[in-house]
Parts: sequence; structure tokens; C-alpha cells
Amino acid sequence: MSQDKNEKLPVDGRTRSGKARMASLSPGERKELGQKGAKAKWAREASLPAPMRAICGSEENPLIISDIKISCYVLEDEKRIVTLDGMKTALELSMGGASARLAEFMATVEPNSATAVELATKLAAPLRFTTSENRRVQYGYEASLLADICESVLDARQQGRIASRFDSLAVRAEILIRGFARVGINALIDEFTGYQFVRPRNALAELLRKWLSGKLLEWAKAFGDDYYVEIFRLKGWDYLNLKPGDPKPSVVGWYTRNIVYERLPVPVIYELEKQNPPIAPGVRRHKHHQFLTKEIGHPELKAHIGIVTALMKVSETWDDFRVKLRKVLPKKWEQFELRDLFPDAPKDAAPQLNDGLD
Repeated sequence: MSQDKNEKLPVDGRTRSGKARMASLSPGERKELGQKGAKAKWAREASLPAPMRAICGSEENPLIISDIKISCYVLEDEKRIVTLDGMKTALELSMGGASARLAEFMATVEPNSATAVELATKLAAPLRFTTSENRRVQYGYEASLLADICESVLDARQQGRIASRFDSLAVRAEILIRGFARVGINALIDEFTGYQFVRPRNALAELLRKWLSGKLLEWAKAFGDDYYVEIFRLKGWDYLNLKPGDPKPSVVGWYTRNIVYERLPVPVIYELEKQNPPIAPGVRRHKHHQFLTKEIGHPELKAHIGIVTALMKVSETWDDFRVKLRKVLPKKWEQFELRDLFPDAPKDAAPQLNDGLD
């Protein structure tokens, strides 16, 4: 049984009693009650911080993935926003009401799930903003929340935890995730809102400021063992007999530059190599990640490594991984053929005992 577009949530006791109470009131009493509710809402709105201003986007230029049109904006603090209505459209829900209804719906998709509860909590607290085309306060969510919801739904389906009536929601989520994976939801919103044309001229310097600390941070492990285990497995190498302190094959550092650092924002790898130059062939004094900021650089690196490791885990062969990586995490700064993705390592590659990439 597929999900009805007009999916109705279970009616609880409070809803039934509320409807019964309204039916018992006279038209004048209902009007008075409505006015009191409106005044209470205005009072709550007045106590909230001023809404953010949208600097890019319009209703006429929604984000389009397949045949799905999602209303989106970029706010003055550079948050990419999917509107409340855009969220409902993306998930193919025609329910009425405000964010609380959407949050309640999410909680019913996967009952008793901590992830679903967390997502429902975020859905119940949308961001407030205004646009130049409509000064009325609107509501929306950071675009990444939509991707999180889709991943949660697909994970629940894979593990058999989702009710069959939500099968069409899972199909919808799969369509969206595939669209996001091509270039990332923020890049898509930048394109469809026109924000890519109005970025500040110092965007490059700002990006480097967010990613690079400008000073050497204390070393901490950045690449988990499972990252290397998967590389060794796909390459058919023996990882179990690798002792602590033993150097990995020199090509591992070369692969890591390609798999990880070259797929971060364009200038990061070049700036890292300026700040952390080699002191001998294949040897650097420090690890590249020691120059990344704690606020942006390290979390983004960790997330990227997590995606790469997950792609390796679901790949049967090295070539299979190459194809998946190219689809999900393409290099944004060059066009290349598949054979160029992982060409053979240079024959004269020197052992990299400390290649700055671990």
C-alpha cells in the first residue's frame, strides 16, 4: 500500500475534544476565541528576534530535482533555506497546518527512533525570515535538514523499520538524495537562487579563513582505522599484519590526496601545501589536518572521510569504489575522464613515512 498524498495523522484525544468544544460554541464565542488566539500569537511573535532577510531566491525560481520543485532562499547569514511549504512539497505531503504538523508527521514515520525524534524536534522549530517580494514573516529550515530526513527514511526502509504506507515517501527520498549527491544541496540552491553570481569578491579569502587556522594545532587522529582497512581490502593488501609504526605503502598518501583533500573546496589543498611543504621527498613536517580550523575544517574533513569510508564499505572492488566516488564526490575544479580518477601511481613514488595526509 503506497502513501496517500493526503496522509492524515492519527487523531488523538486532545484533537477530538478540541473539535467537540468548538462545535459547542456559538459563532460569537468562536470569533472571540479566535481573536484571543491571534493576540497570543502576535505576542509570541513580538518576543522573538527579528526575522532574517532573504538576499537571494524567489517563488518563481524553485530548486528543481527531477520533477520536484522546492521553494528555497539564501538568507543574509548565508544559510540556505527550504521553506516550510517547500519541505512539504519535497516530501509530497499535502497536510495543512504549520511546522508542528510536519514534526508530528515525521515522528510517525519511524516510531520510537531517536533520530526521528531529533528530526521532529528540528521541524517543530523553523527559522523565520522575510523576502523582498513578501514582507510577511515566512518559515523554513536549513537545507541540510531535508537531506537528513531523506537519509533517515531510507535507513529505516533498509532496516525494515518503516511502515509500508510510507513506501512512496521512501521513493521520494531516494530521488532527492540522488539529486543532492550530484553537487550538494547548497550548491544547487546557490544555482537556482542566483546566489552564485552575487557572492562577495573576497569569497576565496573568507573560505580559507573558515577552513584554515593560520597556526599549527595539536595533533589528533583524523583518519580512522576503518578508512585504511577499506583501502587495503579493496586493493587486496594485507592489513592485519601491519604493525603499529609500520609505514603504509607510499601510494596510500597519494590516494588520500585524491580521495579526500582534492575534493574539499578548491583552494584548500593548495594552501595546505604552502603552509606544510615537504621537507624531503614524500615527507612533511606536520599533518595537513593540523592546519584546519576546529570550527569548520575538522568537522568538514571528518564528514568527508565518513562518506568516503562508507562508499568503500559498499563497494566490491576498487574500480567499483572509483565509480561511486566520482558520482557522489566529484572534483569541483576540473573535468576529467574516469581513467584519470585514479591513474597508476608514479613508478618512482618515494615511501611516504609522514606524508601529511594521515
